[in-house]
Parts: sequence; C-alpha cells; structure tokens
Amino acid sequence: MQESKIVATKRLQDEGHWNEASLYREGIRETLRSEGMTRKEANRVAWEKMLEVFPPFDAEEEAAHWLCACYFPPAEAEHVKAGQPSLEDLWYVLCTWKGYQAYQRQEEEQQPLEGLMLVEYAHHLSSSAQARAWLSILMENEQRFCSEVLEALSARIEQLVQEAKTEDQEAVVTELRAHEQGLLGATPAAAR
Repeated sequence: MQESKIVATKRLQDEGHWNEASLYREGIRETLRSEGMTRKEANRVAWEKMLEVFPPFDAEEEAAHWLCACYFPPAEAEHVKAGQPSLEDLWYVLCTWKGYQAYQRQEEEQQPLEGLMLVEYAHHLSSSAQARAWLSILMENEQRFCSEVLEALSARIEQLVQEAKTEDQEAVVTELRAHEQGLLGATPAAAR
C-alpha cells in the first residue's frame, strides 16, 4: 500500500529529506511535462517516482542488511596487540548493534522484541567468545554495551591510525569512526 501524500510529506519532513525529495519530484515532473504528459498525470507519476527513491524506513530490511554486513569486515590491520579484540569481532558486534537499532527505530510495540531476537540469533551464530560476551551485554543493557564496545573500538581506531599507510587503511579508519560516533551518541556522557 502506497503512502498518502500527507503521510509521505510528514515522514519526509521528519526524516529531513523533504527538500531533496521535492527537488527530485519537481525535476521528474518537469521532464514528464516536456515529454508531453498532462499536468495531472505528470504530478501523479512524479509522486510515485519520488516515493520509490525515498521509501519509508523498513526495519526488517535495514536489520537484514546489517546482519549480512557482519560477515564482511574491513581488512584486518597488520597485527592485533595482546589483549585487544580483533577488528572482525568489533565489526560483527557493531553490525549486529546497527541491526538491533533498526528495530528500535520502529514505533510498533513488538519491534524491540524483534531486535532482541536478532541479537540472540547473531550471538548463536558467532564463533567468537569476545563477540558473544559483548552481545550478551547488549541483551542485558544497551548503554553498558555501547560503553564497553566504544572503549575497545576507540583503542582499535587509535592503533589503526598509527598503522594506516594506504588509502584502503584510511578508509577503514573513516568507516570505524562513523560507528564510533554512533556509539558516542548512544552512550550517556557520564559513562564515557
């Protein structure tokens, strides 16, 4: 079922995409009009095309994306210091957390339960004791999880920054810093 114009407009405004979506829609409408389509038909088709490009958020699709991404970590750095988690473990729990967060964004009552089920599933699939330990913490207390993973991730980023010699290594650092910012946003200032 397609969103009504009122619902779509409100959603796009709330998501901060209204201006971009409107410009896109207007460009499509002008192109269709120049091709000879009636004003009414061009408006209808332009709205449909805009909604295809700016669809409503789908928690299941987002969670599935992140669960798949768990298995494609960035290339490992040259070495892991003793007592430091591997980049693969950090990547696994970060992607699982992002999938968990996708369900938390939904307003429906059962979505948080879906998020926990995703974490339990990822916990079950992991062969890493460190990843399973972090996921157990996530199931119990998201803030504590964010705090612990943030500490490990920040240390790992620091090491990667010192080792970064290629553009690929720098790209890994940039990507991990984006995850670091997400964890920072989810961690209360007192816990940092």
